[in-house]
Amino acid sequence: MIHRSYMLVAVIVSMVLTADVMARPWSPQTDETTSPTTDSSLDGTASPTPAQPKPNAPTATEIAGWIEDLDADAFATRVRATRLLVRSGADAITPLTEQLPTFGREGVTRGAYILRQIAISSKEEQHRQAAVTALETLATSTLPTASRTAVSVLNDIYELWFKQAQLRLRQSGAIFTTTQILTTKNTRESYPSILFGGQWHGTIEDLALIQRVTNRPHRPTNEQYMLVFDGAQVTDEWMSAIADVPGVAVVRVTSGRITNAGIEQLVKMPDLRATELLYNEINDDCLDKLAGNAQLTRLRLIGNRISIDGAARLKQQTAAEVDFRAGGFLGVACNDNPCRITLVQTNSAAARAGFRIDDIIVSYNGTAVNSMDELIQEIAKHGVGEKVQVEIDRSGERFTRELVLGKWD
Repeated sequence: MIHRSYMLVAVIVSMVLTADVMARPWSPQTDETTSPTTDSSLDGTASPTPAQPKPNAPTATEIAGWIEDLDADAFATRVRATRLLVRSGADAITPLTEQLPTFGREGVTRGAYILRQIAISSKEEQHRQAAVTALETLATSTLPTASRTAVSVLNDIYELWFKQAQLRLRQSGAIFTTTQILTTKNTRESYPSILFGGQWHGTIEDLALIQRVTNRPHRPTNEQYMLVFDGAQVTDEWMSAIADVPGVAVVRVTSGRITNAGIEQLVKMPDLRATELLYNEINDDCLDKLAGNAQLTRLRLIGNRISIDGAARLKQQTAAEVDFRAGGFLGVACNDNPCRITLVQTNSAAARAGFRIDDIIVSYNGTAVNSMDELIQEIAKHGVGEKVQVEIDRSGERFTRELVLGKWD
């Protein structure tokens, strides 16, 4: 059941929007906050009305007077003060925070509403965060009314931020989906994922919205996200933008332009448990950074500029499971003893060479193989475009095919 103090917030919203209040000599239109009547972006239907320049900012004395009026006896005075403080934006945050604990129920509720409007409508991130911080402080108050009201309003803000961030990321080309990956050699897990690929046309600054999605308070305790970045637009700057983002367990970067400097930023992510790096510009110089993150449980390194010797050293330096491959892709799965093919991927090198299900792979480039693990170890030594020879046993008939290895998707 919603607490009555939060219901009062809704009542005040209605009063502020409908009351016909006389203005003082200073009568701003809007500053960095939007008018409550144009706050339709929160339900995903429109963006906030652009802020208009204010001719004269309110003085500290005027703001102090309006704050005092929040607890005035006259209804019209309280409504007018609420509206003017909302329009004052960030300038009202600090003095309002200092005075709120001294107010009665309606004063506290009006103050929480003002901070809410700043948090959801300000153009400046620092102002939005300052309003939320003020509410978080109020939520720790020993006064029950102040604490309950702040908690209710904070929950509302967090949910609005979550929906708004999802909407804006989608509008910029991000795709929300579910991705299943290997988290250990034999364990697959599914993650809610955000994909940034060829359709992404947002900015670096837009990546800050990821945190509003992955770090939503009151999300299920086991809810962790995966971020998938694909394409040459992905740079070290992107890795810097996500370095502080919590709630992300897995990051995959494919065919990006990230370097060792980008890896240094990536491993700073507070909840990172696994990373998949495919066909990037990183080399052995990044391995110490990867090994230095003790939280990592799995590293998948395919088609980068990392050497076989470097990968071997990494396996000695980290407790994480390391899946290293030079990048060549054959496109089969097989059983063990013998290595009997159970899957041939469409359009793969194996498919183009005419391999079939139930064919037995006898040897790979001259090395005998009897299991999928042995085959993977051999394929891992070769990169995209390299020619290899595979010996096949098909119903007792043996033959060798030369093929060109492809690339992992």
